[in-house]
Amino acid sequence: MSQPHFGNSKLKLKNTLYAENHGTPKEYQVSAWLGFNNGWDEINNRPNPMTADQQALIKGVYQDLANMGVELQMTLKDRNGTDPKQWPIAGRMKLFVNTNDDSGSQGGGSAW
Repeated sequence: MSQPHFGNSKLKLKNTLYAENHGTPKEYQVSAWLGFNNGWDEINNRPNPMTADQQALIKGVYQDLANMGVELQMTLKDRNGTDPKQWPIAGRMKLFVNTNDDSGSQGGGSAW
C-alpha cells in the first residue's frame, strides 16, 4: 500500500514529548474517535455534535471494526525539510479497538 488510509501532515503538539524520563522509557496514552466533520463550535471549543443518524453510522462502523479485529497502525514523523520520505520517524504506535467488555488491557476501556 503506497498511501496511508488516514493522515495529518500538519500536527502540532501542545507539549514537548520525550522518549525517556531519567533513562526510563516514558509511556503516553493515545486515543482516537470516529466522527464526521460537522464543523467546530467556537464557543465550547470542540467539534459540533453528530446527528443521531451519524451516531448510528459510526456505531455500526465501530462494531464492524471490532468484529474484524482491526488495529490502527500509526507513524509519527518529525516534519523536517520538504521531502516527506526523508522525515525522521519519531515514533510508531498501534491503536486497538475498545470493546464493551475491555478491561483496559490494550484498548483502555469501553467505547460506549
